Parts: sequence; structure tokens; C-alpha cells
Amino acid sequence: MEASQLQKYDEWLTEHLDEIVAQYPVKVIAIHEGKVVIVGDFEGEVYSQIRVCPRYATKEMLKVVVPVKEEILRATERRKASGMGEDIAQFLSELIDMGFEHRLQQLYRRFEAGEISLGYFAKELGLSVCDLYASLEQRGLPSSNIGARPSVDGD
Repeated sequence: MEASQLQKYDEWLTEHLDEIVAQYPVKVIAIHEGKVVIVGDFEGEVYSQIRVCPRYATKEMLKVVVPVKEEILRATERRKASGMGEDIAQFLSELIDMGFEHRLQQLYRRFEAGEISLGYFAKELGLSVCDLYASLEQRGLPSSNIGARPSVDGD
């Protein structure tokens, strides 16, 4: 994606961040030409919808994992407390990272419970399995769910 296009998305996201967080907490969204065009629970789901929709398949879109409002407020307070400048691009990058971290933790709980495989976990985060291993290792999380008991309704 070109820098000018990223700048437009950055400006649009800055202007609409509050409504996006309120309307799509902990969702993955695809933004095209100033509109949220696809909403899903997982990144892989959004990518699949983009690929099969002729209207969007050849378009470049911004995909964002939306953090929850409380995470944004905590990040804003940390930013104010540390006296950081108002570099909105850096701040938006931090928010996107928080959304990714939140999604990783959600999926990790499912992986740990034996509900999803490592491959599915990686796909939903938009990572290769190798990159997911590295991400889990970096966080000190086990990358094996051997011994996990698949969840059963009513347990």
C-alpha cells in the first residue's frame, strides 16, 4: 500500500476511532474508501471474505483488530503520564498492537483448551506457524496443548 493511501487511512481511523471501538470492540474490520466494509471475529475470516467478494478482492484495504475501549483508555493514560508527544501514527500503531495482543490471548485460551490447532491459531492471526511459535516463545507461553482436554458443553 502506498504511503499516501496509508496516510488517508490513518486520518480516517483517527477521526472515527471512538465510533469504531464502540461499534466493533474486539472485532477485526476491513476499511475501504472511508467505510467499514467487512467485520469478523478473526483475521482469517475477514481475509476470506475479502478474497471471495468480487467487489473487494482486487482492492487494497486496511485490516484492523479493534481493541476494547478500556485498553484504549489505559493506553491513553499511560501516554499522558509518560509525557509522550502527540504522534498519532505511533499511537495508532500501539492500539493496533494491543488489538493483536488481545486476539492472541483469546485464541491462546482456545488453543490451550484443545479447541483449535496451532495451524488454525496461526492462520487466524495472519502468521505463519513458525512466526506463531516465535510469538508464543517471546511471551513465555507453551506452544503445545498436549494433554489439553477438549471442552465439552456443560463442563
